Amino acid sequence: MTARDTPSSGGLTPSQVSDDGASVIEGGAALSATDELCLSAPLFATQVDVLREMLGAEGMERTVESLPDHLADLARAAPRLGWVPYEHVEQIVTVAAAYAGQPVAEFQHRMVLRVAERTFSGIWGILVRLTSPRALMKRAAALFRRTYSKGQLSWVSDAKGCMQLALRGVQSPSDYFLRGVAYSVETALRHTGATGVRFTMKRLPNGADYELTWRT
Repeated sequence: MTARDTPSSGGLTPSQVSDDGASVIEGGAALSATDELCLSAPLFATQVDVLREMLGAEGMERTVESLPDHLADLARAAPRLGWVPYEHVEQIVTVAAAYAGQPVAEFQHRMVLRVAERTFSGIWGILVRLTSPRALMKRAAALFRRTYSKGQLSWVSDAKGCMQLALRGVQSPSDYFLRGVAYSVETALRHTGATGVRFTMKRLPNGADYELTWRT
């Protein structure tokens, strides 16, 4: 079975917010941010832009054409309001990595780094560079809530060149999701001036425990 043979759930267009707070996708499907793990639409749109940069216009179009119809429509629309099911994000990037001929984890890491360069540009980047790793990670909970529809990321403890974070509230998280959280934290720490950042991760049924180290 090819990607095109995969059953489609219908075309997705940019999300709107309904009166009851649900993120409504035109075509009749409704998605509440509490129904499943989702990524914020603005960040998804930035990821699509970065994928286009990484693959080139022709490569991006070929990647989109190889997706199931509902994912192809989502990638082309790149909605900037509401939430996007994280499973769909993972599927799109996995196909993009296959087109690029790279392992998913390596491709995902490169993508996160490029997304971060956009996120930490301008005045926000200046503020992050003036922030200590500890101060930044103590804001992890607020930053996480703005990015994902479910789960909590919290600071646990830290010492010189070492920090522990706890992710909870996401049942049976995928490796892609857990890596994505770690890559994002790693990249944020690098923008504070930390060097040689590395992480280890212990998977849990409802999240993960992370330990990050860097040179001081």
